[in-house]
Amino acid sequence: MNQFKVPPVLPLLMRSMALSPAMASLLMSTFALTGIVLAIPSGFIFHRFGYRVSGLVVIISLALGSALGALSGHFTLLLLSRMIEGAGMCFIIVAAPAIVAARFPPEKLGKAMGVWAIWIPVGSTAMFAGAPYIAAAWGWQGVWWVVCFYTLATGALFLAFVRPYPGQTGPTAHPDGERKPEAPSPSLVLKSGQVWLMALLFFCFNFVYISFMTWTPTFLNIGRGMPLTRASGLAGIMTFLTIAGCPVAGILSDMTGSRKIVCVIPMLIMAPAIPLAFHAGMGLLVPLLMIVGFVAAFVPTGALAAVPDLAPDPRLSGMAMAIVQIGQNVGMLLGPLTVGSLVGAAGWQIAILALAPMSLLGALAAWATRMR
Repeated sequence: MNQFKVPPVLPLLMRSMALSPAMASLLMSTFALTGIVLAIPSGFIFHRFGYRVSGLVVIISLALGSALGALSGHFTLLLLSRMIEGAGMCFIIVAAPAIVAARFPPEKLGKAMGVWAIWIPVGSTAMFAGAPYIAAAWGWQGVWWVVCFYTLATGALFLAFVRPYPGQTGPTAHPDGERKPEAPSPSLVLKSGQVWLMALLFFCFNFVYISFMTWTPTFLNIGRGMPLTRASGLAGIMTFLTIAGCPVAGILSDMTGSRKIVCVIPMLIMAPAIPLAFHAGMGLLVPLLMIVGFVAAFVPTGALAAVPDLAPDPRLSGMAMAIVQIGQNVGMLLGPLTVGSLVGAAGWQIAILALAPMSLLGALAAWATRMR
């Protein structure tokens, strides 16, 4: 919700702060900048201190950043607030998959990751569906305050109900009181070519999908003259299908025993489908949005289930997630910024067409890995 509260109200922000498309795209791209800087440090922090310290960083960063954004009176302060929020997202991506991976055996990990992976589409769907109405009542600042209070509430639930588990990363003892053996050096992950290939896959996926998610409501509102509530609603259809696709992807991943197919085929499908959506008439637009939304769920589900297997040691899965997050955040940073710049220079159609080769590169990266 913190990440995707911007796209549904982006036209309002552009008008209220007189922003160009390139400047407005920074509100999504800058969110990822902190993640790039903090990816590896967050992996070391999680490896050393465990889930609870990482969870506190998430809660404080997201709540503080959202509150600061709501109070910001100019663009620079709003950008700063997005960077603070990005720190929280950084720790979520590192900690949460490692926690899930430690609780499930490999043959059930796909399903578990499929359930966990709905967090992004659920949050984005909530924002695409609700943010325009909240903004209509209280302005775009109202959206920021609602998300701030929601963050505090969910953070309290996390601290109350997520408990230590055997083998947890960090300085936590086993239930029997014996300290766990020391894990291998995290530097082993930095030397793993397989983990960096997964980072490339996540770079391409986020470059393509986050760009498409960010600019679709604005394109429909400005480029097609569609009311903002309807434009955000159509984008919400895409994220709703992503919610449905995540568990399906997990089940198929476990049934087939292949994470690779679950990652490669969706990237190949998105390569033509996303550019076609911006060229299509209204009769074809909705089916294409549904296709993109559904297949996009498969990539993170399959990839995150594969990362623990590709890590040099299962106890280094948190650090491996940190490396993958570098790719994710670089894609989140450069994707919307690149598309926003191309919109101003060459128009909507050319800007979106540039996403096709990035999708194909992601498919190639996934195929080159040794994930099963």
